[in-house]
Amino acid sequence: EQRGVLTTWAERKKEWSSRDLEAAGLIARTDNGRGGTYERFRGRVMFPITDVRGRVIGFSGRILDDETNLAKYVNSPETPVFQKSGVLFGLDKARTPITEKGYAVVCEGQIDAIRCHLANLEHVVASQGTAMTEKHAMLLDRFASTVILLMDADSAGQKAALRSADVFLGRNMDVRIATLPPGEDPDSLILREGPEAVQTVIEQAKSLIDFHADLVSS
Repeated sequence: EQRGVLTTWAERKKEWSSRDLEAAGLIARTDNGRGGTYERFRGRVMFPITDVRGRVIGFSGRILDDETNLAKYVNSPETPVFQKSGVLFGLDKARTPITEKGYAVVCEGQIDAIRCHLANLEHVVASQGTAMTEKHAMLLDRFASTVILLMDADSAGQKAALRSADVFLGRNMDVRIATLPPGEDPDSLILREGPEAVQTVIEQAKSLIDFHADLVSS
């Protein structure tokens, strides 16, 4: 069994057992059949995932050593308090700006959402690497009736936008789609051209009908 800093701290300082840590998704079982465990997020920079009230319910960890063969990102597994289908990253901080603006912006990545907030685009949230669900729509519908989907320009981003739009339309929400320049995401665009560039993309968001018409005619 690999005992790291987290495991030692949790057991000595908090009196949490390995079973507690496993239930929280912080350690995982090895697949060698010997029953050992390892710290799921070892060697990663951590991003806490919170619920709409700001309570930490999970984590996302980015690998520090890009030369390894490990996955770039690892998220908490499904636990009693963390279900990806019902969580939007950053909503606890974005809910008041969303209400003030009258609309929410949904992007694809956590880093993108963080970069937007650092650039004072605080009405932005991100999915947890999963398709938008009815629970996501219910969450956003509490704060605004309009959603702008900020998606990549490639075909995968376009398909994701259309799938997500259906979810929000199911709740009679107004959906608009903003398409980023080819090869850009909110993080890279802000770093290269400043927050005004992303704000311009958001302001140029198209209605679902116009977006669909452009796809058909392209």
